[in-house]
Amino acid sequence: MAAPLEGIRVVSLCVGAVMPELTKLMAEYGADVIKIESSITADFMRRVAGDLENSPGWAEANRNKRSFAVNLKSGEGRDLVRRLAADADVMGENYRGDVVDAWGLGYDDIRPINPS
Repeated sequence: MAAPLEGIRVVSLCVGAVMPELTKLMAEYGADVIKIESSITADFMRRVAGDLENSPGWAEANRNKRSFAVNLKSGEGRDLVRRLAADADVMGENYRGDVVDAWGLGYDDIRPINPS
């Protein structure tokens, strides 16, 4: 029997606790979740523990995901996110305010790349 979200690809620019927990549940139900973390500032959950490499909170909230760090302030990093978003079924983010819009990765920027 297939998992309920098998075949769904999720690109996650989610930080902290709440949105990573949501995408963790999606992964547990079979979605292919790709977590993109800023290479400039570590995810909040890593910083809380004071150990950027071995944060139990980060590991729990991001299990069952593929994860890598990207310089989201660089054109190359943003282009990589756009390429991933082009093939995604879901894209989630929870940065403050208009951060992703300033990076050119907001809804209005991604919609033309992936209308569905």
